[in-house]
Amino acid sequence: VATVASALTGRTGALRFTFVPRAAVPTNGKVRITLPSAFSFAAGASGASIVGGSPSASSVTNATSGGSQIVLTATYASGISEGTSVTLDVSNFMYPGTAEKTANTSIVSLNAAGDREIDTGSADGLMISAAPFASLTTSSPTTATGANAQYTFTFTLGNNSVPAGGAFRIALPSEYSLGSVTAVALSGISGSLGAVAADGATAVVVPRQGDGSAIAAGTLVSLRLDGVVNAKEVVPSPTATVRTQSGAGSTAVAIEESTADLPGLTANAFSATEVALSDYRASAEPVLQISVVLANPLPAGGARIEVVAPSQFQVNATGTAIGTVGGDVVPATVSTSSQTITLVRTGGAAVAAGTRVNFTVAGVVKNPGFSVTTSTGFSVASFNGSRAIDQGTGSPLTITPGSIPLIVTTLAPSGTGQASSVRIEFNNTNPIPANGRVVVKFPSAFSAAGTLAFNSGASTSNIGTGSVAESGGRVQLTVVRSGLAPVPSGTMTTLQVDNVRNPGVLGVPS
Repeated sequence: VATVASALTGRTGALRFTFVPRAAVPTNGKVRITLPSAFSFAAGASGASIVGGSPSASSVTNATSGGSQIVLTATYASGISEGTSVTLDVSNFMYPGTAEKTANTSIVSLNAAGDREIDTGSADGLMISAAPFASLTTSSPTTATGANAQYTFTFTLGNNSVPAGGAFRIALPSEYSLGSVTAVALSGISGSLGAVAADGATAVVVPRQGDGSAIAAGTLVSLRLDGVVNAKEVVPSPTATVRTQSGAGSTAVAIEESTADLPGLTANAFSATEVALSDYRASAEPVLQISVVLANPLPAGGARIEVVAPSQFQVNATGTAIGTVGGDVVPATVSTSSQTITLVRTGGAAVAAGTRVNFTVAGVVKNPGFSVTTSTGFSVASFNGSRAIDQGTGSPLTITPGSIPLIVTTLAPSGTGQASSVRIEFNNTNPIPANGRVVVKFPSAFSAAGTLAFNSGASTSNIGTGSVAESGGRVQLTVVRSGLAPVPSGTMTTLQVDNVRNPGVLGVPS
């Protein structure tokens, strides 16, 4: 038997030969080992060297047969007893340059003169594995899901060359499409490349046409594939496997092979992302209206849409959702976590790329309690399990002030032109914040009758500190709150301003 711990193409190392002679080998008898022609001596080595074994061989000589096969002759000074299990470890070999099973190894025991055979045998061939490249990196300028992309593979050959008629095999994850790729030699490859051919569903072979020279060991090679279609979902930790091989046909064998990480994918952008509210007033609880145009297909039941609300919005724990694709209903369940609203499809067929998908979600969001234009819109993303597919963000939204449903104004006295105390009572829709303000603007027909004053004693306690002045021809009351408790929504609040002159004519001033 001939064995090796780990034989990689083009690498150097030792071989172990194990055999049991049926008849004794005499004193100074020989054992002749003829290796397959694929083996050679390591560079710089004058021949093989004994590095171990039992019983110990006293010496080994090296020769060749037919100009290519290595022939080793080991001498056993003490001979070998009949039936003894013999091991012989010999180094300084270079393993074959292709990853395949070698031919058999011949082992013959001889007399001391070496001219008569005693026993003969044949050891099964050795399996040689493809050695890795010295280095391999991948790159692509396009990492969006479902996008048409170029991928460049840059690698440094190890100890093995690539023949002029050799080939390159590139395998990507099954989620990527290689159906229409072409290859471009960027560096390190002389001559032309042939048409790219599929090798199974997940790999392609790029053949050399034989019109260039062999690519020497240690050469830096750069090869690009155009027309790769990225996976339509974000594949976790994608890798590529690149192999050099003896040719492009079915009988081609590997020379060197390595695997390296591909650039991580990012969710492609929806072709359109639109998010609207049925009611934009502060503190309203609107129906959320989501509409996206898919860049990649949305799978059938189990796929989900995640919607993240801007921080100013309140997201409730439950809600209901109805989705539509064209006129077809897409049922979905709703769950929430922090600012994220998750819609999980519970039925329906897969939806093709380029399709507009609509969802309405009720009972989930509550508008900010004040007027504001959000710095960002609602973000939307589609997923298949944990894998992101598409993503987008709607436009910022403008929330308008809520309406005050009840305002009562009382004048005392109420005669035309008289100086009066004006009492304003109102019921607030939204809470008045702890550090908020209340601003009351009088119709322009009112004016000051002496020194305008905020009457805190006649106003709701702890409403804040008021100041009154004429501004732009109008009486204006500003109440500033600082460190006070918020005024809950639905609270009837009273404010009074003294020394206000009533309009000089009868009627309701505007």
